[in-house]
Amino acid sequence: MPTPSPRPAILIVDGNALNRRLAEQFLLQLGCRCGLVPSGAEALQAVVREKWDAVLIELTLPDQSGMEMARRLRKQVDEAGYPLPRLVALADGGSPRTRVLCRLAGIREFLLRPLTLPGLETALALKPGAAAAGRTCDPVLLQTLEGLRDMAGKKFVFDLIEILAREGPERLAEIGGMLATGNLPVAGRLFHKMKGSASSFGAVELNRICEVGDDACAEGNAALARDCHRLAGEELGELAVMLKQWKEGETE
Repeated sequence: MPTPSPRPAILIVDGNALNRRLAEQFLLQLGCRCGLVPSGAEALQAVVREKWDAVLIELTLPDQSGMEMARRLRKQVDEAGYPLPRLVALADGGSPRTRVLCRLAGIREFLLRPLTLPGLETALALKPGAAAAGRTCDPVLLQTLEGLRDMAGKKFVFDLIEILAREGPERLAEIGGMLATGNLPVAGRLFHKMKGSASSFGAVELNRICEVGDDACAEGNAALARDCHRLAGEELGELAVMLKQWKEGETE
């Protein structure tokens, strides 16, 4: 099994030499040890040879897409019994569909260029205790909650949280029922309604997933719609935890 490193070990996978060097310099400033490879094939070999805490993956590699590499990496480490490193996408831009497809490939974090030290530190969970603490309240969600609280009071926001906690799973079950019967048009409308609720709350990730689910239904892409339904369920669960933590903080 690969030997652990005392410093955060980050593998940079990018076909562009300039981008690799820039990312390396940022990470050295954060006290990391870096490995640099230009292709997905070399990255898969590097993961076998050595333990990495995280892998920065350019989405347009010369030999394969970053998402395909991530899928192969996950399969490889799973079969070998190694812990899965944190997977972070590197991109110049990202549509909602690209971000959802990244998540389906196992890439939960998404970094846009130009890179920044705070952005890398957050995406890689380099702050002490960050990985163990799990996902924190998203900035847009936090801003929305605080704005509603300041405008209408805590009770109003707490009531909205209760409504979301009740209606979210109900809507998700309805979508699942429509997908099971092949009724994509109705499933798409339900995705759209859930997207509206997510937008009102500032739940950016749920909004993104529902948008792609709605589009997939309109395109007749049942497989992607089912994937979005599954991701929406995961995201609702994470959103419930974040909202619970925020509510507890407001009642202390």
